This record gives sequence, C-alpha cells and structure tokens, in this order.
Amino acid sequence: MTLSEKAKETFAKLGSQNLLIGIPSYNNKETIGFVIEQAVKGAKNFNKDLKIVVFNSDGGSTDGTPMEVERVGKKLDVPIFSFPYEGIKGKGSSLFAIIEAGVIMDVDALIFLDSDLRSIREWWVELFLDSILNKGYDYLTPYYIRHKYDGTITNNLVYPLIYGLFGSDIRQPIGGDFGLSGKITSYYAGKIKNISTESIFKFGIDIYLTTEAIAGGFNIGQVFLGAKIHDVKDPGKTLAPMFSQVTGTLFAQIWKYEKFWKKTNKRTEIPVLGEPTEIEIEEIVVNTDILFEKFKDGIKNYETIYKHVLGEKNYNKLKDLKDKEKYYISPVFWSHIIYDYLRTFKEKGESIIPSLLPLYFGKILSFVNETINMDTKDAEKLILEQGEVFLKERSYLFEGITN
Repeated sequence: MTLSEKAKETFAKLGSQNLLIGIPSYNNKETIGFVIEQAVKGAKNFNKDLKIVVFNSDGGSTDGTPMEVERVGKKLDVPIFSFPYEGIKGKGSSLFAIIEAGVIMDVDALIFLDSDLRSIREWWVELFLDSILNKGYDYLTPYYIRHKYDGTITNNLVYPLIYGLFGSDIRQPIGGDFGLSGKITSYYAGKIKNISTESIFKFGIDIYLTTEAIAGGFNIGQVFLGAKIHDVKDPGKTLAPMFSQVTGTLFAQIWKYEKFWKKTNKRTEIPVLGEPTEIEIEEIVVNTDILFEKFKDGIKNYETIYKHVLGEKNYNKLKDLKDKEKYYISPVFWSHIIYDYLRTFKEKGESIIPSLLPLYFGKILSFVNETINMDTKDAEKLILEQGEVFLKERSYLFEGITN
C-alpha cells in the first residue's frame, strides 16, 4: 500500500476530477512551489473550467517541503494537498500513491512532474493536456534538449536497449515528467499489488511505466519540452543507487516481455508533439578522474565475474584500457557487454548488477573522450547511432539465449 487512508478519504470526498497533477518530492522546498504554480497556470490556460487537483506525494522531507506546498496552495484556486506516501521509501512508491489517487478520482488525465524542475513552463502542461484529451495519447514521455553529459543512464543504457530490443524510438524513457490518460492510469493501478521487484518502488519506476506502456500496446507519444534544467548530479559521484535500480528493473522487464520483443526487429517511430526550437542549456562538468578510478577498481575487484559474463578475451580487452585520455569503448563492444550482462541476468538476477557499474563509468569516460570537442547537437548524433547499433546487434543476444 502506498496511499495513506487519510489521503484516500480526502480524494474520495472530492469526487470525479479532470486532471491530477502529481509531484513526488523529498527535500525540494526551494523548487516545488515554482513547479506547482507553473503547472496550475498551464492547466487553466488550457481550459479554465477543468477540475484540477494537485497532489504532492512526499517521501518524508525535513526541509519544510510540505509547508511550502501548503503556502503555495493558499495562493491558487485549486485543491492542493501534500501527503506522505506509505511503504518502501522511493520514487516508485510516491508515483504509485499518485496513481491510486488518480483512480479514486477517476481522472481523465494525470501529469507527473519532477519537483526539482527549474525549466518548467505553463505550456508544458498545455501540451500534455492537448495530447491526452484532444489527440488520444495514453502515455507521454518528455523529449528534452539536454546537455551531452546529462542523462548518462538514459544515453548509454536505457535508450539504446529500449530502441534495440523493443524497437521503440523513445528518446527519454526515464525522463521523469510523464503524461497519462485515465485508461493507462487504471491499468497501472491494477498491477501494483503484483509487483515483487523492490527497485520498481524506487528509481526503477520510470522505466517500469515505459516498458509496461510499450508491451501493453498503448498509444505512446513524446512531447517536446525544450531544455530540462534541474538539480544535475555528477555521474561518477552520485548515480550508483539509481543505476542499479534502473538497470535491475529494465533487465527484469525485458525478460518479462521476452516474447513481445522477440517479434520486433525494426524501429517504431514515436511521434514528437510540439515544436522543437533551439535551446541554450547549462554546462555540465564531469570528473573523469573519478570515472577512471572506479573503472580500474572494478577491473581489479570483479575479475572472476567479468570472465564469466564477458569471457576472458573481452575481460583482457577491458583490462588493457590503461590510458585515461585515450580510453574508448566502441558502440559494438558496448552493445555486446550489455547483451552479455542481460543474458547473465536471466540466470543470476540482480546480484550481477554491481559489477556492471564500473563498466558503465568506463563507458561514460569513453563518451566524454569522444565528444570533448563536440557541441551537444553532434554528441546527440552519437547517442542516436548507439541505438541503431543495439538494434543491429540483437543477433548477438539471440545467439546466447537458451530457452
């Protein structure tokens, strides 16, 4: 259970609503007020007669986030609530609580927004609503212009795997800001009690929602939201827990829907709604020394696992990468590493994920070396090409699958 009894009673009394704006949070006092204000203004711009509810699903903030939500709520003419979710601590539990609230109020649309957004604008919500209520989309992922070193888990793992196996060209499958129809909201709610993977209740939630939407045959679109400016973290310092939870969930979902993606062998274009424009984005600096040290530590600490998963030849190939400035993992070699891990995951489960993390750090270092003198637009071409490589190298995965 993720939605408290008090929250259930509150939302039940409100009755049927058109739109639920759901905002998960944990210590986001400085930014959440702006997110709420922009979202409500956008919804009212779209249709001033919409019945709108805002629900901040909080993870136990200690910085006064719920009080900030209450303060902002007094200025806006819509019901705004902040309730702590229950159950496993994590983003997934927070989103599931919002989904449960959406079902209770029988909403026509649900929009998830990250609470640390600084780039959100009113038109974001207008675009989400138009795509759901007027164009009939069930699941909307964001399409951002991001700095070449932002979203490293997406760029190097999630995007190419979703493209390569499911064939769905969804650029930001774990973008955080999603739009849901009432139909798919109910679909997700019906699955909560059967979820046994703990990572889904944490950072695995975004890729869980996306893969379920793909396999469920829902109408999927992407909405162009310009730049995503939020609290960016250096991948070498802070992304380890997120990497493990996202990767574990993604691998589990891939094998859950093995029959589905085995029938897919070509790209499916996912429409991008909205008007792409040139955007200025904030610079991100990556500490390559940390990345290289963590890669080298992994090569030393996980030798036995690497030889088992990748084979001794490929382990030695990685071991020979000793020059930080010239360090390079080719797209084909990277796809083979990930497919080797995916194949082993089917047998060993999440126990192997920690050993993949140093190789992920190595891949980021490789990408930085390759793109150090490129602008974001040229670097983006390499990311998209990586997706094509994963699609072409599917046969490598199939060769090693035993049914």
